[in-house]
Amino acid sequence: MTNCIIIPAQLQSKRLARKLLLTKTGKPLIQHTWENCLQVPDVNVFIATDDKEIKDVCESFGADVYYDSTPASCGTERVVNTALIKDCEVVVNVQGEWPNINPQSIYELVVKIESYHTPTMGSLFYRGLPIENENIVKVVLGNYNRALYFSRANIPHNSPELCYHVGIYALNKRMMKFYNTLKPLNMCLASENLEQLRVLADNFPILMNETTPTFGIDTQEAYDLFVDNIQL
Repeated sequence: MTNCIIIPAQLQSKRLARKLLLTKTGKPLIQHTWENCLQVPDVNVFIATDDKEIKDVCESFGADVYYDSTPASCGTERVVNTALIKDCEVVVNVQGEWPNINPQSIYELVVKIESYHTPTMGSLFYRGLPIENENIVKVVLGNYNRALYFSRANIPHNSPELCYHVGIYALNKRMMKFYNTLKPLNMCLASENLEQLRVLADNFPILMNETTPTFGIDTQEAYDLFVDNIQL
């Protein structure tokens, strides 16, 4: 058994069409994410996809790709199913549109989650001034940096500083075995369109580690900013 990073990859995207294969930097976006994940010590890195075009592109730059045409309800479900096949002890779901996550932060999260003997999930956050942007998810923290709630709204209300979620998830094997049995969200929570709320709603913990500010690439503006930073 080993620890793994699995990057779930699908071709279609609501806000930025075919974003993982955009190549204005000279490389597909997903290749930047994959190369960043290779810097994390003591993990195996895979890309999991149900799309033949993504499979071919990723294999062309040397990635280890797990291809399964069976539909999945979300990226984390695909990651969990792949991790169980690969017999991962801890798996980290790093979404393909997050190319700038601090590799050391990912490593520290793996070490933390590996130490728990009960079903546990972990993720990352950073602190910043309030920004009105529903594409940037916020998290409210309780004791010991345990997540209380995630939202697209600015929470806590009227706070001078917010905690912004970095969209990766680490699961130990015990949590993987429970993940696909989580209940659907009720109508109110489902309106957030945030899959991690299923974990909290079923009373499993999500432990948060602080990291450096980063952003996912979900819009053309975010992608253009990423390209500009690469070219500096």
